[in-house]
Amino acid sequence: MDDLPVGVTEHAAQTVTINADQVPLKQLLDELAAETRVSISLPREMESESVTLSAHAVPLEDALRTLLDRKSVTFSYATLAADARDRRSLLAGVQISQEPNAMVGTASSSQLLGSKGNPAAGQTASPAQGPLKGTRSFDDLKQSIKEEKNPHTRLRLLETLRSRQGEGPIVPTLVIALGDQNKDIRQAALSLMMSTSEPIPWVSLAKMVSTGKNPETLVNILGLMSDSVSEGTWTKEERTAVASALTPGSLNQDSDIRDDVESLIAQLVSPPQ
Repeated sequence: MDDLPVGVTEHAAQTVTINADQVPLKQLLDELAAETRVSISLPREMESESVTLSAHAVPLEDALRTLLDRKSVTFSYATLAADARDRRSLLAGVQISQEPNAMVGTASSSQLLGSKGNPAAGQTASPAQGPLKGTRSFDDLKQSIKEEKNPHTRLRLLETLRSRQGEGPIVPTLVIALGDQNKDIRQAALSLMMSTSEPIPWVSLAKMVSTGKNPETLVNILGLMSDSVSEGTWTKEERTAVASALTPGSLNQDSDIRDDVESLIAQLVSPPQ
């Protein structure tokens, strides 16, 4: 597959560059799987389909959603836990089935996996039917995510927000979604936050860590914060404010969260490298 122009811009962020013109779907997915170390399962009857896609330095999941539009897809995620300061949810597997979603976009579901690729305790996949089509305004869309009672509809609204994020700021809505009672919605919000270029309100997330009750989400937030701090772009004032907001989290009943909070506070109070 040396002639197939697929590249990984950054393994840690799972960003890829693809330039494929009428390439067999199996060939392209095999190359993506090899380059990103993500398991991708494709039915035999779909292997010979030809696809065209041009994408530069985009998140792998976004590239796959575009590539597999109108196909039934299940995404699964893995939480990396090799380092207490580096716990992030990364795309780990993609299951594709032949049945298309005749209504809207990509049919997808998400499942948070443990560090060894096994389903984390209590995690189940809730189906989403892709972005919702309609003429509602962007502000109405964000308000609907806050007010909608049905978790499956909220998940679809988040998918719609992903597809329309160029229309305005989305991070404040995602921060609220991170506190959702439904784990799949929290995971979808975190995944979208990790891919946005908008400024992230780190102090608000630190307060969420100190007061939140969803260990998997809190661990992933801490990993996201640690990654950002490591980039060395935070001001002294930002580091101090976040460290202060995190301090109550060192009393969390979950030992893993306590350890991660203490590690991140130490990272924040240390002089930038």
